[in-house]
Amino acid sequence: MYSDLRDFMEDIDRRGELRKLAGADWNLEIGALTEYASRRSGAPAILFDEIPGYQKGHRILVNALGSSSRVAPVLGMPSTFNGIEIVELYFACAKIGAVAVPINLRLSGPEIAYVLGHADSRLLVVHAGILDRFQEMRFPGQMLVVGGDDAAILALRWQR
Repeated sequence: MYSDLRDFMEDIDRRGELRKLAGADWNLEIGALTEYASRRSGAPAILFDEIPGYQKGHRILVNALGSSSRVAPVLGMPSTFNGIEIVELYFACAKIGAVAVPINLRLSGPEIAYVLGHADSRLLVVHAGILDRFQEMRFPGQMLVVGGDDAAILALRWQR
């Protein structure tokens, strides 16, 4: 989890997922490079600095969430999470007539319990990697624990 945008930028820079470009023209280059990066799978985030005609320190960050390895930590999940499991779970919900209720992983145990209690949830799908957050919580429905290195949680509320 990140405390602010600077913290996020330091992390992706450490992981080699941030490119810094100084002196790019706002009218000719920034838009084209942004478009190019957004169309490439796995392209790095780009930090434009020292933009001609703008005060020093005015910077532009683009493609910050252009890969799952950058999105996942923002959502409180490991950077290895690829997200396909959640897509499969949403399709499964649609197939069986259930409603998916995503749970914010930044919530505390009591806050998660509150959300689940008010969503009339009967099934909780929890990844084994974050199961410790739910060990002490009393959940009246069934809990399905899925494995792997990724972390995902989704509560399901059955349609009536």
